[in-house]
Amino acid sequence: MREALRAGRDGIAPLTRFDAAPFGGRAFAALVPGAEGPDRWLAYARVAAREAFDMAGLSSAGIAPGRVAVVMGTSLGRSGVVASAAHSVARDLGALGPALTLSTACASSANAIGLARDLLARGDADVVIAGGADEVTLDLLAGFAALGVLAEGPCAPFGPVLGTTLGEGAGFLVLQRAADARRPALGYVCGYGLSSDAWHETSPDPRGAGVGRALRSALGDAGWRPEEVDYLNAHATGTAANDEAEWLGVQAAFGEHAEGLPVSASKSFLGHAQGAASVLEVIATLLCMEDGAIPPSLRASTGRKRGPADRVASDRPRPHAVQRFMASSSAFAGANAALAIAREPGAVTSRERPVFVLGIGDLTNAVASSIARDDAAFRARAPSADPRTLDPLARLVVGACAAALDDAGVRLAGAARDRAGVVLGAQHVSPVSGGAWERSLVERGVTRVNAGAFARLVLHAAAGSASKALSLRGAASTIAGGAVAGLAAVAYAADLVASRDDLDLAVAGGAHEDELLRPDHEGAAFVALGVERRPGAARIAGSAFGGPGGWEDVASAAAARAGLGVEQVEWFTVAPGGARPPVEGARALVRALRSGARRAGAVAWDEGASCAVVIVED
Repeated sequence: MREALRAGRDGIAPLTRFDAAPFGGRAFAALVPGAEGPDRWLAYARVAAREAFDMAGLSSAGIAPGRVAVVMGTSLGRSGVVASAAHSVARDLGALGPALTLSTACASSANAIGLARDLLARGDADVVIAGGADEVTLDLLAGFAALGVLAEGPCAPFGPVLGTTLGEGAGFLVLQRAADARRPALGYVCGYGLSSDAWHETSPDPRGAGVGRALRSALGDAGWRPEEVDYLNAHATGTAANDEAEWLGVQAAFGEHAEGLPVSASKSFLGHAQGAASVLEVIATLLCMEDGAIPPSLRASTGRKRGPADRVASDRPRPHAVQRFMASSSAFAGANAALAIAREPGAVTSRERPVFVLGIGDLTNAVASSIARDDAAFRARAPSADPRTLDPLARLVVGACAAALDDAGVRLAGAARDRAGVVLGAQHVSPVSGGAWERSLVERGVTRVNAGAFARLVLHAAAGSASKALSLRGAASTIAGGAVAGLAAVAYAADLVASRDDLDLAVAGGAHEDELLRPDHEGAAFVALGVERRPGAARIAGSAFGGPGGWEDVASAAAARAGLGVEQVEWFTVAPGGARPPVEGARALVRALRSGARRAGAVAWDEGASCAVVIVED
C-alpha cells in the first residue's frame, strides 16, 4: 500500500471476477489480485493478521497465548461463518485470549479497534490484533446497484463524480499498552466514539448529526480539543448523500477549525471495502504519517459546494506534519464510529461511574414468536414502531428493548436521546430477510433485486431498527457470536456507560430468530443499564472477557473486579456453550438478576470467547 500511495496509484479497475455486464459502466471495484475460492474475505483476514503479527515480532515476544486477543470487524452478516470469524483468525495465530467479532457494517473495523483498546485498558489482554475484512461478491454489487449509489467509473469522494466504488481486502493492527511495547509504535489509539443516526436503513441522517456525535465522542474520549487535530480521513464514499451529510457532521464537531482542516478520502484509492474500510484507511494514514505526509483524494480537483475546502486534492501524498489525526466511518443501519490516533501517547485518564440494571425485557417461547410474527402483538409491545418495515429478528430486538425501557420507567426525550445507546449480541441475520434476498436474486435477476432485503443483510440492522424506533442515538454496536455474544453485549455496554461523558443509558442483550420456528430456540433478552442509583437496583460490579473453553478463570476475574473472591458470589448462572444462540448468554444474566442473591453472576462462552458479569445489590 505504501508504494501505491506514494505513486498515486489506485487499485480500482473494471470487474472481471464474475459477469458484471448487466451493470454496464458501473462495474468497477478495487479487488485483491489473484484471490479465488469461497469466503475470500476470511482468507484475506488470516493473511493480513499474520502479517501484522509477524511485523510486531510477536512470535518471539514470549507473550502467553491466553493473553493475546483478536477483535475483528466484518459486514457480511449473512455468511454462516461470521460469528466465528475472529476465532478462525485467532486459531491461525495460536492466540487463546478472547476472540470477538463485531459487525456494524461499514463501521465494523473502527469499532473493533476501539473495543481492542478497551480490552487492553481493562486488563483482559496484553496484546490485541484488531482489524477487519470483507470481499466483493456479485450479491454485494447487485445490492449497491439496486440502491442506485454506484459510480460510473472510479469514485471521486468530495469530487465531481457522484457514486461509490466497491473494494475489498483486510487490514489489522497490533495493539499493546504503551508501557509494554518493545519497539517504536506507528501511532497510539487515544480515543474512539460511537453513535447511531436512528434515521434510515441505508441513508445517512442528512444533517450529519450522528457523524458529529461520533466525532465529538472520540474527541472527548481522547481529551482533545478540535483545534488539536491535524488531519481527518473521512468515510466519504463518493455519494452525494453520504459526503454532504458527513461534512455537516464534521463542521458540527470541529466548528471553525473544520474550514482549515485537511480532509481526504482513501476510498479514492481503495474503493469501499465495507467492514475493512476503516482499518485500511487508518493504515493508509499511518503509512503516510511515517513519511511526513497525508493521503490525498484522487479525482477531487473540482470540489462540491457542500464539502471541505481542503480536500487534499492531488495524485500524491501531501507533505504535512501530523501529530494527531482522526478517522470517521459510517454504515448501513445508521452506525457511526470515529477514531482519534496520535504519533505520541496521550495522558491516560480513567472515569468509572457505577452502572445499574434499571429494567429487564425478556421475550421467550410463544410470546417471542408472536411478537416476531404477529403485527398486533408487536404493536402492543412497541407502539412507536411500524412492524411492516421490520423482519422477525428486528421485531424481537425492538420489542425486548422497549420492554426493558418500560420496566425501567424510562421515557426518552430531547437531548437524553443522544445519550442513550444500544448494543446487540446476534448470531446471524434474519432468515426471513435472507430468504427474501435469495428469492429476489432468483426471481428478478441481479439488476432488479430487493433493495430492502439487501439492507437487512447487515447484522447490525436489527440494532439500527431499535435505535430508530426508540430514539437511541448514542453509542451503538453489534457483537456477532454464539451464547457469549448476548452477555458480551451487556458487559461492553456497561463499560461504555461507566466510562463516557456522553452516555447515560444503554439497552443491551442478545436476540435470535430461529429458522425452524422453534419457540424454545428463539427470543430476546435485554437489560436497560444506567447511572441512576435506585433503591434495590443491582449494580454491574465487575465483568471480564476471556478465551474460549471453561468458565472458572473468567468468573474469577469478573469477581475480582467486583472486589470479591469468586467464592463470595452467591449464585452463578451459566449459559450453555457450543452452538447455543446469543439470547442464552443474556438470559443467564436475567436469571442471576432474578435469583434473589445479593451477589450473583452470569457466565457464557462459545468457541471464540468467554464472558462473565457480576452484579451486586448495594
